[in-house]
Parts: sequence; C-alpha cells; structure tokens
Amino acid sequence: MSNSIYLKNFRKFQEFPQVKFGDITFLVGKNNSGKSTIVKAILLVYNYLISKDISLFQFNQHGFEDVNIVTYGRAFNNLSRNEGFKDDFLLNHIYFSISFSTPSDNIDFSVQITGEDDNINGHVLYLNINQHKSDFVVSMEPSHKRINLIEKANSNLVDLQRTHESLEKKVISIKESLNSIDDKLSREYIQLNNELEKISKNVEGIKYEIDNTDIMGLQTDFSTFYNSDHLFGAFDNAYSNFIETYKIFEAVDISSNKVEEDEEEEFVEENIDPQTYYASYDTTNIDIFNKNKEAIRKNFDDILAFIDNLEIIYLPATLNKHSSLFAIKDGKNSLAQTIHEYFQLGIKNDDSIKSFIKKWLQTFEVGIDIEIDLIEGEAYTANLIQDNNKMSLADAGMGVIQATLLLLRLASVIHKKIRLKREIIVILEEPELNLHPALQSKLCDLFFEIYEKYKVKFIIETHSEYIIRRSQVITAKKEFDADDKGVNPNPFSALYFPSKEDEKVYSLNYQPDGTFENSFGSGFFDESSASTLELIKLKRLKNK
Repeated sequence: MSNSIYLKNFRKFQEFPQVKFGDITFLVGKNNSGKSTIVKAILLVYNYLISKDISLFQFNQHGFEDVNIVTYGRAFNNLSRNEGFKDDFLLNHIYFSISFSTPSDNIDFSVQITGEDDNINGHVLYLNINQHKSDFVVSMEPSHKRINLIEKANSNLVDLQRTHESLEKKVISIKESLNSIDDKLSREYIQLNNELEKISKNVEGIKYEIDNTDIMGLQTDFSTFYNSDHLFGAFDNAYSNFIETYKIFEAVDISSNKVEEDEEEEFVEENIDPQTYYASYDTTNIDIFNKNKEAIRKNFDDILAFIDNLEIIYLPATLNKHSSLFAIKDGKNSLAQTIHEYFQLGIKNDDSIKSFIKKWLQTFEVGIDIEIDLIEGEAYTANLIQDNNKMSLADAGMGVIQATLLLLRLASVIHKKIRLKREIIVILEEPELNLHPALQSKLCDLFFEIYEKYKVKFIIETHSEYIIRRSQVITAKKEFDADDKGVNPNPFSALYFPSKEDEKVYSLNYQPDGTFENSFGSGFFDESSASTLELIKLKRLKNK
C-alpha cells in the first residue's frame, strides 16, 4: 500500500496536491523546490502524534534540530500570509494543515494548526483520524477537549456544505471586486470574470450533490468530552464517557415510562417526570451507539496500536569531524551517536546483521569488517578491518566515513525491525554525499535489499542520477507486473519537484521495462548530455 501527504499553507506550498508514495520513494528536483518541506511535514506530524500533549504542535522538539523550523511563523506559507488567508470554517484562524496517510494500515491523519509567529508551539484546531475500514471518522477539538465520531456518509455531506459555503463567499467577494473596476475591458476585469464563471459552475455542481444526498439515510453523530492531553488517555476517557452517557438510556423503558430503582429516587427528588425527560432524546442515536460500541472501541484501539507501532527515523546528511575517539557525551557528533547506539543494541553479537554489515562494507569498498571497542565507559574506538590490517575510521576519507555511518545506522534500523516488530519508515537526506558514482548506484541495491528482506520503507531525498538509474534497472530486471487486483508490486516511486512555483509535483511512474511514463524536468538526466554536446560544439569550433 502507498502512503501519501497533503499540505495547505505549509512552508513553500500554499497547497501541495495529495501525492502517493511507494515503499521506496525518491524525492528529486532542484534545490529549493520543496523536497525538504515534505520531509519536515512528515516528521512534525509524527512527532505530534507521539507527543504527550495533542493540543500543542511543537516546532522545536529535541531530536529535530536538523528539521530547523523552530517557530510557527517559519512554518506558515508567506504567500498565504500576504494574501490574508483565512477560513471561515475555522473561526477565521490563520492556519496551516498537514494530512498524512500511513503506508499499510490505511489510516489518514489530518491536523490543522494555528498560532503566533514567534511561538515555538502551534495550537491544534482539529485532529481528524480516518481509519478506512471504520464507519466513523474521529474528529478531535483539543482546545475544547471534545471528540466527535462522524458517520462517514455524514462527513461527506458536511464537507460538501462547507465547500459550498466557502465558494459562495468567494463569489460575493469577486463580484464586489468586479463592481469596483471601471474598465470592463481591462485584463484584471476579464481574469476576475473568468474566475467567477469557473467558481459559479463549481457552486452549482456542489449544490446539486448536496440536494441529491439522502439526508434521511444519514446516522446521528456522537460527541463527548475527554480530560487527558495524551492521545491514548483521551481515547480511553472519551470511550468511557460514551458508555456512561448511553448507559443511562439502557436502564430506561421509555415506552412504559419505567426506570431502574437507582434512577427512580433521583427523579423523585428532582420532581422530574421520566417520560417528559426522555421524550426529548432520539432513541435512534442510542440504538446506533449500542450497535456500534464494540466497533468504536476497536477503532480506537487499532489507531493507538498503529501509532505505538510506527517509528519514523530521520537520517540527515551530515559531515562529521575526524576524531580518534567517539565520545558518548558528544551529542552533536552523529557518527559518535550512531556508534554508541550500534554498540549498545548488541548488534555485534547478531550473526545475521553482522553478515549484512560485512557484505556491504565490502560492496562499498570500505573493508571486510568493523571493530568497535568501548574505552572506560566514555568513548569508542572504531577500526575498519582491511585484509589483515586495521585502519582507524578517523583516518579514512569522507566517502568511507559516510558509507560506514549509513551502514551502521541501517543496521540499527534492521535490529529494531526484527526485535521490536515495528512499522519503520526511514527518511534519508542525500545518502550519496561524498560517494563515487559507482557506489551511489549500489546504494539503490542496498535500499532494495533491506526493503525485500525486512520490509523497511524509505523516503529518500536525492540529487543522484545514478541512484535513480539503478532503480530503473532493478525494475526492468524484476519485471514487476500488476496482480489480478491491479496492485503493482514495484516498491519504487519517484516524485519530481519542479522549481517553478506554478508547477505541481508529479510522479514519474515506473513502467515494467524500467522507463518512466513522465519525463524529468531540465537539469537532471539531461545535464550530462548537454555538457557532452557543448564539448563537441567547442571542439568543432577549434578545428575550424
């Protein structure tokens, strides 16, 4: 299954169209085209879901120094800010929105955040969770500590009504602008008028859908409050409140005007007629809840189980200083911390992972093994075994250090996958740094092997033509074909990020023969050919 992401008013994008990822997804494009924005969005949402306070969206969490957003103001899209963006359905809040769909459990998370520019925390307006196999959407309002269960048919109608109302207000705004323009033949007037015609058609279409929706067939939604800031506690408390609320009605026979003994005294004391009191309640809602309460409980449990089982690991591009000792306390040295984690996990005693390390050390021409020792409980030494010789990792070149760092990191990932049985997504930033082109190509083989053997998923931001070309070769060799259900087993996906603001991100779409259905923009595959052609032209000029 694919995961996907949708953004609104976040960083570079006013609106980033929902695009699907593969199990191994490459993000390609020129610098400042928005690739890092996608990475940051995923990391921030993940960090939010596992945080202890679902009312706050934090931008400066420990461990996210490399994400480098820090404040709400730096997260918000500047163009939307300049245009005075606001949404009437969100009480005129200036907000950004991130929606993230998981790769295997078909759960969509959507969070809408408002805040002050200089604040390191944003305030969450809504957290909506849609598990596809459930009949209800979970919609949370953390500022009010309120949770709503919206029947999906009802949810669709609500969305249509909101969109219709929003577009109608936009129509009014455009008409006011048109009335203020004297020159009816001006470019501004014509453009606005064309926009009005398009929006008006959309309004008519949405109104038709609303009018033809079977409202009578929609179920009543359920709402309650919770008292916990943690998502796990909020779900548990909300469910208890639902049960407590509807338990009252289970004890009442409205048709015969009878109540249970423990309820009767309360009605007598308050001088309340049970029939009058309960007549105001729709018993259909009670029946629906009682029918669905076990499914609702399971829905809550499934969502929490997925979050608890998901781990997103971010491996940024790093340049490490040379050092003969890798101190445990050196938190800013990624290589020291990677060696520390590798050693503490006891991976050197795991034969299968040790074999993996040895194989790929040789593949990347680094050595035949690595030897790591702890010194006085405070620092490590790391030596590469090359035939019968040892070489300190500190004395190696940057390419060797980079390859070793990546392999140790991925060994720790594999260990977690095997031992903890977690759903793991690894986000890699430019893994090709400092590597020879031939070795860059082999990186793709590495990622594919880890995916095939351990089902670890990857999102890779890269500028390497060689990695992409190798993924095409693997695709052609494996001859991935869609099964009877139309599912294509090819794990590779490549998303191209155009540099122009008005151009949308698109998937290149791998074909069974390894070619792409869609072409790259300029400056990637064609750059080498362009340089070769220029050399030929220069040579011809010199020979004249």
